[in-house]
Amino acid sequence: MSSAFWKSRPKPEDENVQQIWKHVQMRVDVMTGQWQEHADERMSEFFAPEVREFLPPAEVSHNPALSIITGLSTLYDDEPTVEAEGVTPEDIAILAPSEMWAQSQELLDKVISCNDCLMFTAYQEGRGVYETVVALNEVEVEADPSAPDQPNYVRHLQPSRRPGTNSAEWTWTTWDLRNPQQPVFRVETEDEQGETVDVTAIYAPKLEGDWPYRDSSGAPIWPWVMYHRRISPRLMTPYAGRELFEGTLTAASLKTYWLAGVRDGAHPQRFALDAEALMAGDTSLTDGQAKGAKVVRMNQMGIVQFKSVGDKSGQLSQFAPALDPKSAGEAIAQFSAELAVYAGVSPSDVKLGGSSGMSGYAISISRDGQRKERNKLRAPMMRADKMRLALRARLLNAYSSGRPLPEDPESYRIQYADMSKSLEEIKAALEEAKVLREEGLLGLVDAFLRFRPEMTRDEAIDRIVQDRLEEQVIAARVAAMSASGDLTVELEALLEQRGEPEEGDERAGEMVALVQALLQQYGSGAE
Repeated sequence: MSSAFWKSRPKPEDENVQQIWKHVQMRVDVMTGQWQEHADERMSEFFAPEVREFLPPAEVSHNPALSIITGLSTLYDDEPTVEAEGVTPEDIAILAPSEMWAQSQELLDKVISCNDCLMFTAYQEGRGVYETVVALNEVEVEADPSAPDQPNYVRHLQPSRRPGTNSAEWTWTTWDLRNPQQPVFRVETEDEQGETVDVTAIYAPKLEGDWPYRDSSGAPIWPWVMYHRRISPRLMTPYAGRELFEGTLTAASLKTYWLAGVRDGAHPQRFALDAEALMAGDTSLTDGQAKGAKVVRMNQMGIVQFKSVGDKSGQLSQFAPALDPKSAGEAIAQFSAELAVYAGVSPSDVKLGGSSGMSGYAISISRDGQRKERNKLRAPMMRADKMRLALRARLLNAYSSGRPLPEDPESYRIQYADMSKSLEEIKAALEEAKVLREEGLLGLVDAFLRFRPEMTRDEAIDRIVQDRLEEQVIAARVAAMSASGDLTVELEALLEQRGEPEEGDERAGEMVALVQALLQQYGSGAE
């Protein structure tokens, strides 16, 4: 579709909704790499016209919002586990295939960046259940009074092609379930005069004014689920966290100024006072240079001779560089990193620069920061994911011939994968638990659960008891072998087999030391 078509995109009548669309569109564009126009607009506001004319186009190669949000969007990196009582794994694979969770990654990106996002779920013969992620800059919505964080009215704007033609047009699809007894489904477009025209009969001729999806009882199926970044009683919070995106646009302006400074102001400016070159200067200057000034252009190997003007002593000198690239770049990078605070990230969880001491201005979120965001997202995403699974089940029950699936959202149990800890994090956690245990501030079971949070308390106790029993069994066997002399033979053979450990091989050295200690303790058991 041509750019002219996209520029002709209709606007909502309500001015408040127009402002929401405009703001959400900016966020979506920043996240999808289509924000050059937004960055140029911010530059025109940021710099005076006489400064702007010297600068290159807005620099959009550095995107703090994208870096930060991508770093936080990890909940679906691993496919969640879904269970339901009486439902086989084969049925779960049909209800929640891998494609569903793969698409959830796009959904989560929009949820984190825009705070709220819609998932449209539908059924088509031969295609089965399919879904579409819909951002808030594509819909007009109204809240369901009985569930204020979910809509019961959606008017969706989307590009469409008329059946049987190649003609593209913008259509509004209305889904109105405010009166469940009289649900309204309608497709509309605008004619050349801007008047609304009902084209439902063209795009959905088989419906004849009916609701597109109904369950086995005949009740209408609502195909929309709204996802929220945080649980709240509101339908949407489109402006929350706008500082991150506004700051990203500002960072683009600063980065552009930095690049222009590296190009034009990072070198000293030389000048001659009361002196002139013995060669002719270049007076063909551009509009941005001083009129009437002479510039001597030369290569690196050239030598220019100067002479004093009149009876004065001439002087050659230079101004210091107008910009220090390193310090200015670091200041801009620090400004960009601080924007993560407005995405809900603790300053201690923001990393700036590369690893292993490498310098750089890249922004990344620590694993602990990612884990914290995962924990915050679990409840709101699980609530909406359960509604989504129940919706998919209703569609499959109504339109496929498979086994009946639960239609109650609370019938489903979802387990999101935990983010594994790095070796450094494990060592730090073990050391902390050890200190707390020694001070009597942490019980054995609580310490165990710190490292196995997926277990219940009873499961942890059973595991600890089992480990203690196994230790006693092993100790009893060692004692029996020691008494019979078998242990001494086994240890001496092991020691001879290992030989002297190589220098620097700490693990081998520790093993040999352990065997020698056991020999010292049990070596006389056979006598």
